[in-house]
Amino acid sequence: MARELDVVRALSDALRAQAHEYTNRLHTLFGLLRLGHQDEAQAYLRELVDELTAPLDVVTVLGNLVDNAVAAAAAGRRRPAWVEVSLVAEADAVHLVVVDSGDGVPPQLVDHLFESGVTTSAAGEQPHGIGLTLARQLARRHGGELELTRPAGTECGAVFVARLPGAVEVKTPWSVQRAALGAGSSSPRFERTQ
Repeated sequence: MARELDVVRALSDALRAQAHEYTNRLHTLFGLLRLGHQDEAQAYLRELVDELTAPLDVVTVLGNLVDNAVAAAAAGRRRPAWVEVSLVAEADAVHLVVVDSGDGVPPQLVDHLFESGVTTSAAGEQPHGIGLTLARQLARRHGGELELTRPAGTECGAVFVARLPGAVEVKTPWSVQRAALGAGSSSPRFERTQ
């Protein structure tokens, strides 16, 4: 349960930071439009769309999966309740795996789980049934996927796996950069200034 709480707190902090950054950018955009700088506002919007889409989408997909997993673990019969999250970067893609100790996805929902309005939550709670649909759409928009790879197991509940290509900036290793400088160049030259 302590691990769950740490994961939820970390995710909450990340979402709060993202919301703060988003609000600051909206204020900047509002200021540009209010001052009549439409061209600058359009350029700023293009920059935001190009820069923020992948990180925000990763946070949305991960946040939804963790939120669902925490709810499933809390409602499940296994004790202590737990949620396990794995994030792996491979080239420019992020792979997310979220496993919980809940009772799993009921067999009758497995084939419909990603349809809008389908939920495993009890009736009467806050609106549900949109998160997995949205998360899958975001993953697919990046050329990736979100899947339920195991509806339930003897040692765990549901296992969800997401892949989001293009979510990580790939840095060029120094050896490749050095080769690009020229075959005769073994190392960059630095000059000393006084």
